[in-house]
Amino acid sequence: MSSATTPPDSDPSRRRQVHSMLKMYYGLNEEGKCTEQGESLDPCDINGPHFDPEIYLNKLRQECSLGELMDHETCMVKQIRSLDSDMQTLVYENYNKFISATDTIRKMKNDFKKMEDEMDCLSANMTAITEFSARISGTLQDQHTQITKLSGVHTLLRKLQFLFELPARLNKCLELQAYAQAVNAHRKARCVLQQYSHMPSFRGIQDDCHVIMEQLAQQLRQKFRDGGSSARDLSECVELLLQLDEPAEELCDKFISHAQSRLEADLQGLEAELKDSPVADTSAASTHKPSPGLNPVSPSKSSTSNPFLSPTGGTDILEFIDRGCNEFVSSLCLVIASYQELFINRPQDGELALKNIPEMANGKLHVFVDTLAARYFSLVERRIQEEKGVGDNSLLVRALDRFHRRLQAITKLLPGSPVPSQGTEIVVRAARERIKQYLLALQTFYHDSLTDVRQALAAPRLTVGGACTSGGGALAASKDAQPNLSELLTSLSNFILNQLKSVLASVHLFTAKDITFSNKPYFRGEFCSQGVREGLVVSFIKFICQSSRQYCESAGDRGGSTPPALLLLLSRLCLDYETSTISYIFTLTDEQFLVQHHTPVTPVTALCAEAREAAQKLLNHYVKVQGLIISQMLRKSVETRDWVNTIEPRNVRAVMKRVVEDTTSIDVQVGLLYEEGVRKAHSSDSSKRTFSVYSSSRQQIRYAPSYTPSAPMDTNLLSNIHKLFSERIDIFSPVEFNKVSVLTGIIKISLKTFLECVRLRTFGRYGLQQIQVDCHYLQMYLWRFVSDENLVHFLLDEIVGSAAHRCLDPSPMEQSVIEVICATCIPVFLPLTVLYLLSVCRSPAASVLQWPPPLTPAAQLWDPLAVVLVAGFHSLCITVALLLLCLGLGMPLGYLFELVLPLAVCAIALSYLLSMYLYIRSFWAPKYALSLGGNTGNPLYDFFIGRELNPRIGDFDLKYFCELRPGLIGWVVINLGMLMKEVELRGSPSLAMLLVNVFQLLYVTDALWNEEAVLTTMDIVHDGFGFMLAFGDLAWVPFTYGLQAMFLVVHPQPELDIIFFEGPTLRKISSEETQHTKV
Repeated sequence: MSSATTPPDSDPSRRRQVHSMLKMYYGLNEEGKCTEQGESLDPCDINGPHFDPEIYLNKLRQECSLGELMDHETCMVKQIRSLDSDMQTLVYENYNKFISATDTIRKMKNDFKKMEDEMDCLSANMTAITEFSARISGTLQDQHTQITKLSGVHTLLRKLQFLFELPARLNKCLELQAYAQAVNAHRKARCVLQQYSHMPSFRGIQDDCHVIMEQLAQQLRQKFRDGGSSARDLSECVELLLQLDEPAEELCDKFISHAQSRLEADLQGLEAELKDSPVADTSAASTHKPSPGLNPVSPSKSSTSNPFLSPTGGTDILEFIDRGCNEFVSSLCLVIASYQELFINRPQDGELALKNIPEMANGKLHVFVDTLAARYFSLVERRIQEEKGVGDNSLLVRALDRFHRRLQAITKLLPGSPVPSQGTEIVVRAARERIKQYLLALQTFYHDSLTDVRQALAAPRLTVGGACTSGGGALAASKDAQPNLSELLTSLSNFILNQLKSVLASVHLFTAKDITFSNKPYFRGEFCSQGVREGLVVSFIKFICQSSRQYCESAGDRGGSTPPALLLLLSRLCLDYETSTISYIFTLTDEQFLVQHHTPVTPVTALCAEAREAAQKLLNHYVKVQGLIISQMLRKSVETRDWVNTIEPRNVRAVMKRVVEDTTSIDVQVGLLYEEGVRKAHSSDSSKRTFSVYSSSRQQIRYAPSYTPSAPMDTNLLSNIHKLFSERIDIFSPVEFNKVSVLTGIIKISLKTFLECVRLRTFGRYGLQQIQVDCHYLQMYLWRFVSDENLVHFLLDEIVGSAAHRCLDPSPMEQSVIEVICATCIPVFLPLTVLYLLSVCRSPAASVLQWPPPLTPAAQLWDPLAVVLVAGFHSLCITVALLLLCLGLGMPLGYLFELVLPLAVCAIALSYLLSMYLYIRSFWAPKYALSLGGNTGNPLYDFFIGRELNPRIGDFDLKYFCELRPGLIGWVVINLGMLMKEVELRGSPSLAMLLVNVFQLLYVTDALWNEEAVLTTMDIVHDGFGFMLAFGDLAWVPFTYGLQAMFLVVHPQPELDIIFFEGPTLRKISSEETQHTKV
């Protein structure tokens, strides 16, 4: 309904349609102009000229229904009404315009009538003026002719007067040295005198003038030859001589000769200054250069040559270039401009035009300029070559900029001259030479840095630290400590990168916006792409990789003089370059220099591949060197011993302990630089594996009671068959970039050498047993370092099997005896370790590497109060409320600091007593209550591991109770005691002490809150309750985990160290992952 009530003109689309129809009807386009359209021949086209209503109606009646016809009629009526309305509006609008145009035309007609009258009046006035002017001209015609004749006579008389006075005028100018006026006066009269030379009077004047001008020319020649005049005077002389018809070629030669004498004087001055200036020999300059931060404690005191020095003494290059530009180049430009103005750009008339003087003069000028410029350029290049110091680059860049800028004037004065391009080549060569100098300086810096690294690795640093004891403060010097490889790597990498950034910043001065040649296409693209990127950055990275690979070419079994730690550090450095540093360097270079690769450049991937190859080669060589070092010990230990007549083994040989110690040291060293890596799942009894020297088949056959001489043949056959089906071990396989792979490679090389040495020796009975003991000891420790423990087991089996093959009396030692020999020291070593760590932490130096260690007096290891505190201590573990009650009653918990050592002794003694009780009572326990790994028959081993799985007193489970509560709660109590001790000493606890207590309390609270999770651990499920768990729960956990708080009492830390709470956090994460895995 709303659409029906809406007027037709209110619809915009409808109006547009109507307007378009009107335009189509009148044949107008969008701009209002008529368009030529083809006529439609369709009789049904209602808008066409051939429209037939009858045919249209018949078509509608045939195609449309009645309703559609009615709608069509209604629509057509609306269109007709709309068209009528639009046509009326159009007519009204055009009518108004027509009325307005009529008024305008009427007004214009009236204005033109007035203008026509005024124009008629003006025409009459102009006619009168013309007639009056004609009458005046006719009247004055005779007088005008007479005046013109008189004026001509006057002019002629003045010329004659000038001619007769000319000799006197020339003499006067000659006396006053007004040579230019004399020449100009003679040139004005020369043509007239020449024309009337047949008349005696004019002939005399001409002869007098000729004599005077000869004298003038003679004086000008003398002035030109003297050479003492200025350039302006010289130019004036040449110009006057040319006007006096002197030979142009002779004048050119004289002009050039005179200018050359003056310019050569400038060049001689520059050459004299160049000879007087001392050459800066920075290669011989020895100056104090601090070590590049490679020793974290003290700077290096060695004096080495520093390539990043500027030359000292003499005139700097900027002053030299300024003098050359201000004197030589400026004079040369003035000579060129004067010469061109006199001989080349001078208009040539008459006979001079036929001699083609400009071409001749231009050729002489080019030869003259090229000769002098070549000498000047040679001096400039000699001075640039003396700039060998690369410390400050600004003077050289500014000098080259001024040199290039001043040479551009020659381009404008002398187009086509090769001098500017030769100067540009000098600038480009200087920039390239500067790049080479910076590259050499970077290489020298890199070598010096590696020298400092080697010195830091060879000479341990001496540190001085402060320690605060309970009695007061004291300063103490710690023993020598080996430098941290990660710190060395970080320092080396940072200083190399910073030095490279400094060099790039210095080189970037060549491309500054205010430098004229920086944006030139012949300089910027080639300099940035081939110079900086390829010549400096790429070359330096390749140099690092190549020089690093050279360390792998050392001869000798022990890897030459290269420290293994240096190989490891360089390997990690190259790997870091491959992963991130190279990409960062090129990103920085591209951002600074906007490098556009118009020419082929070295791709980043190729450099990364080269760096990775160098890292791989260095790491392989490191594994080889370390393996050869350990192999050398093993080889000497085998070759220098009489294995046939040796005594019965009583302990593990010292060399085997040394092998384990060195392997552990290597593990720590590699762990500082590389990630852990992936290991295969270890068996639960890897460290306690029943180490059999022979496989079951070999042992049953080879060592059967019916041993006969023919048995070795069968044994060899079975051994070979066994090897065929065993997994092949590649000893020198490529090493991956992780700690496990590195240690695996070293151990494989060492054990393979041990195996080959054993195969070349002959053993007696006790020699074979000693090999058994040694291999069992190695197996106990080495399996932890390799990716697959079966690899160690297989190689050790081969070693013992080979020893058995080479044994004259193959009687192997019982496995239980071997375990006793290898495990005797553990129950004694662990308690001593706890006491040692507590003593070290209380010492002023607090370093585990100090030797001999601080020995605590025996009197401090025992205190009667400690026994009472231990009994109350373990009762205190049952409830925390008792601890709060003690604090409320004012118990001096700070006294725990003095009782730490006695408490540790009592805890260790309690661990021994509890272990003995558990071991004795296990013999009355049923068999199902015994653990599988603690019933080997070896009393010492069973005592250590524990025979009974879960011993109970009634319903009280001893192992479950001791697993967490005594150690963890005791840990918290010791921390609180150390906090109270610090309050007593300093009045308030430090931030580090508070954070240690808070974070470790949080860890303990979380462990006790989830105490049921311990039921899934190996300690509860698999291991028996023996000395290992008892000592760990009662002594190891509280007294070693509390070392941080004890350390803070003696050594207050003003700054927070993340290590205080990083350990518990990581342990919590590891425990949760283990728990999820087991569940």
